[in-house]
Amino acid sequence: MSFRQWRTASRVHGCWPASYVSACTLHRYLSFWIRQGDGRATNSSFPDSGDVQDNPAFPTYALRYGMTAVALLGFQVLRGTLFTQMSLRAASSLHNQVS
Repeated sequence: MSFRQWRTASRVHGCWPASYVSACTLHRYLSFWIRQGDGRATNSSFPDSGDVQDNPAFPTYALRYGMTAVALLGFQVLRGTLFTQMSLRAASSLHNQVS
């Protein structure tokens, strides 16, 4: 494997953990946000959390969630682009060896 091929492969494989971490963060943050409810503290074990949109920190939660979703989308697009680039180079290399 040449250095160029190794470098491209490491980029593709490097994007996988980044996209995985982004997805996990997105899901974990969404569950945290939903548990916050309307932002009122309750002492019962089964609180009526109310509507999330009534929470005073709603714009902050929405911004963080949106930014994480955009980062996830960016990592997925980058990963797909690099995978396609690597596959085309590998196919060209194989074709040139056979010809």
